[in-house]
Amino acid sequence: MTQIDYKDVRVPLDVWGKSAAGPNISRDLALRQAAMNASQQAASIIDEVLRAEGALGWQPDEATDLVALLGAGRVAWRHTGGILFSWKFTFDFATIHFRRPVSPADPERSSSRACAQCGSPMGTEARFCSSCGTATTDGSAAVAIAATGSARCSFCGKGQADVRMLVSGKGAYICDECIQLGHELTAR
Repeated sequence: MTQIDYKDVRVPLDVWGKSAAGPNISRDLALRQAAMNASQQAASIIDEVLRAEGALGWQPDEATDLVALLGAGRVAWRHTGGILFSWKFTFDFATIHFRRPVSPADPERSSSRACAQCGSPMGTEARFCSSCGTATTDGSAAVAIAATGSARCSFCGKGQADVRMLVSGKGAYICDECIQLGHELTAR
């Protein structure tokens, strides 16, 4: 039986488009026209992401053109100008939904997960994303490391058995006692 993994990838765009303005043109219509005018610039950026994700087995789960993504509410935009009869909109980023089949017999793929911030693939033991540095919210890596008993606080050297909690970070650990001491020192 094949399972499907899903992830969202936030694609930085920083492209802009202009549209006509006037009494018969609503902001929504002007925004859509601006998206059509910026589509070619956005498409080249999105195509690079599609190629990179496709190499990892991910396929888009929806249309990936700027206008369709805008209509689905997956584009961050802002009104950045316009004079008299034109409006200018900047499209900051788009979020694309991807999927890929995962066979239960493939433990490397089925145990992987994606960074919540940038969507990059991460191993199950990763505490930080190697692409953007965002900390994971899943505590399974800390539990797995602490269960071995070899983890020690990088500040005081106490082991897991000597403290209430040991928090793992990027290549380091800190215990609840050192966190408390840090709070006390900064409060002075």
